[in-house]
Amino acid sequence: RIYYRQKFFPLELQRFLYAIIALMFTMPELSLLCLYVAFFLLPLWVLPFTASPLDLNKIYLAYFLFMLAAVFWFAHSLKTGRVVLPKNLAFFFLAAFLASFAVSAFLSSSGHLAFAGMGNEPSTLSALGLFSLVFFLGAVLFSSPESSFRALLILFASFALAIIFQLFQSILKIQLFPFFPADPTFNLFGSWNDLGIFAGLILLSSVIAFDFLPRSLLKVFFGTVLALSLVTAAAVNFNIAWWLTAFYLVVLLAYLYSRGGEARRFFLLPFLILVVA
Repeated sequence: RIYYRQKFFPLELQRFLYAIIALMFTMPELSLLCLYVAFFLLPLWVLPFTASPLDLNKIYLAYFLFMLAAVFWFAHSLKTGRVVLPKNLAFFFLAAFLASFAVSAFLSSSGHLAFAGMGNEPSTLSALGLFSLVFFLGAVLFSSPESSFRALLILFASFALAIIFQLFQSILKIQLFPFFPADPTFNLFGSWNDLGIFAGLILLSSVIAFDFLPRSLLKVFFGTVLALSLVTAAAVNFNIAWWLTAFYLVVLLAYLYSRGGEARRFFLLPFLILVVA
């Protein structure tokens, strides 16, 4: 009896945990949870004891979490017998692009490099498939303003923590974690250009969110993130990041101007950021 208890207790414990998770979350909620975890962890994820502490570890975590989210979404579709797809021509063109790229990779003389490469190249078939999967899951799962706002909040919190770490590492020269390099140029993204692009993304998102929020602690938090992202983008000063930020700000300003009326009162802050860019 003791033998069977010792042998089967781990399996029973696993089933118990699965049952608890099933009671707490539905399949779509588990998919959303995987995306939330990815948004929070990926900017901060570093495993210093591995051969590639930054690039490969981040991409492997991204593959795991996004594919897990896709599995939960697919399981929900099988369970309900209904597949909800976004009605957008962009997905048709994206599928056609992936199919043509897959044929090209299959016919390539170095097919293994075209399909996966070393694992961290952004132009391989597996990477493009991952980007397309994230695009699809975002369109399917972020169907409500609440889920989209929650994802934005989680991403901002992750960015704020990354910048606080960078402040101690590069400016104050205080090593927060002994297993990280003491070099002040070390950052959680591998290159400063990547950090600049990420700061530009956060800057755009925070500009849009900050203007539309009422006075609250959340508005203070979003304003702090906006200031941090602007200072970070200026410190990195990556030209491509500035050009992309300026382009999308022009699109936003054109949209606000075309709406007229109340929308034009949100014109000032994006215009000032555009002048800085």
